Amino acid sequence: MKRSCLPLVEVSPGQVQRGYAASNVRVGTQAPMPRSVTTIASTSHRPIHLTITELELTLPYMVSGKNSVKTTRTGQRYPTKRFDIWRGEVITQMENQCPVSSLANRFLTLRCEIRYWPNDKRTRDVPGMEDALYHCLERAGIIANDGQIKHTSFTTEALQDDVKIIISLRVCP
Repeated sequence: MKRSCLPLVEVSPGQVQRGYAASNVRVGTQAPMPRSVTTIASTSHRPIHLTITELELTLPYMVSGKNSVKTTRTGQRYPTKRFDIWRGEVITQMENQCPVSSLANRFLTLRCEIRYWPNDKRTRDVPGMEDALYHCLERAGIIANDGQIKHTSFTTEALQDDVKIIISLRVCP
């Protein structure tokens, strides 16, 4: 039997299949969960594991990582007080939602999807926001290194009262 070279595709939340029409693939499904979930789809040759971790953050505001670093006269770098408070809140929420992570292996390649609901119409520094969130993921112990994230998707949604962020991390097959 020929081995399929088609990628593993998520056809709906929690449901994956190989390629577009996978008649020889059994699809694993699960109910949505806020913590780390493993979905397994098996082919005739080897099982493929797709680990998904989803975090939902509710914050009073969002900051940029690269714009929140100051430098002293002697050249020492330090975070602003605003960033330090924000980082503490984010790390606490991340640790509460995902106390144990299976993604903290520096050899894993990850795909990160970020959905962001702002509370105002200001123009944001998206790479700086991604950098700040990756820094928090690393500090919370969810990932080993932000260099693991090779594929990124950032979507800005409609305005709402409080800032809301949903971060989905998936292991690339």
